[in-house]
Amino acid sequence: MMKRIQAYFQNEDQAEGVRAKLQALRADRVSVEPIPEENSEMTDLLQGIFSPREEKDNHQRQVLTADISEEDYDRVASIIKESNGHLAE
Repeated sequence: MMKRIQAYFQNEDQAEGVRAKLQALRADRVSVEPIPEENSEMTDLLQGIFSPREEKDNHQRQVLTADISEEDYDRVASIIKESNGHLAE
């Protein structure tokens, strides 16, 4: 059985690194997209999760979406955490 996940990252490099690892696990429909700055609800939520950005930090936060096997869920959660990401509950 497949399970849809969303994970949030502070920058594209982190999200793309996890994308590559998930593709190696045969995850389906893996995508990485920037979170629009205009999405104030999401931006406010992520500020509570990630440390405040420094002035010089011009990276846009990213959301990774994928369909993964339920048996891989714990492994995927670990990969996301190791990459400084946050898995949406």
